[in-house]
Amino acid sequence: MRRPFWLAAFFVAVCHLIAASVYLWRFPAWRAPDEGAHFAYIVHLAQTRSLPVFEGMGRGVTYEAHQPPLYYLTALPFVASLLEDKAHHQTALYLLRFFSTLWGLAVVLGAMGLAWMLHADPQTRLPATLLAGLFAALLPMHLLVCASVGNDAAAGATATATLLWLCLLLQRPSSEQRQTLTAALAAGVLWRFLAGEEQQPHLLAPRFARFMPDASQFTHPFADKKATCLSTSPPSHDEVRDFVGHLLGSIFADSGLVAVAQHRPLR
Repeated sequence: MRRPFWLAAFFVAVCHLIAASVYLWRFPAWRAPDEGAHFAYIVHLAQTRSLPVFEGMGRGVTYEAHQPPLYYLTALPFVASLLEDKAHHQTALYLLRFFSTLWGLAVVLGAMGLAWMLHADPQTRLPATLLAGLFAALLPMHLLVCASVGNDAAAGATATATLLWLCLLLQRPSSEQRQTLTAALAAGVLWRFLAGEEQQPHLLAPRFARFMPDASQFTHPFADKKATCLSTSPPSHDEVRDFVGHLLGSIFADSGLVAVAQHRPLR
């Protein structure tokens, strides 16, 4: 990364923290979706030093007990001393909201990193990166997520970090990295298959084929589609950009946000 990127990142980070802080203070306490349940998760950690057990809606410590513990464990040190007295719980709430803002900042910086990495034109790379960062930083729904106690911002940050890692892996593939990518793809397909959700993983699998280790052909086990590995050389900027566009399109189609009938390269 060059100095212009970090200057742009600093500017966008300041914009994000200011906007998120306005949401944080102006949004009424305990009114964000499921905020009380997420807060109860952290209180349980502070009081028992153990993870809560999910017992169903309306039962047990919190109906958010099934959530992964990363967000709650990292948030606990910031408010542990305030959770001993209920009179300080609202202060702890606002501190946790600010903590969520930091996770949201990771999403914003990750979006800028992706834009910088995938934009091939040096003349317009910085404006594109700045635009991507400001879009992520000032998106109202993202600011609302950052202004509440909950693990959504942390989930976004880990997803962004995973996408960054994937792009780096595809741009500089080594033998070990290709094996890691193969294992990650297989684990993802297997998890989706075992979860029983309707998927179309064959839309993604052929795109991974040229990065598979020592393979000349790749056939997806759930579809009658075959892709031929034409090259084992590192992918170009355009190829990585096309792959990410296809990946995002498949994710959006799977979530029901948009209907994607056919992948079109991002050019």
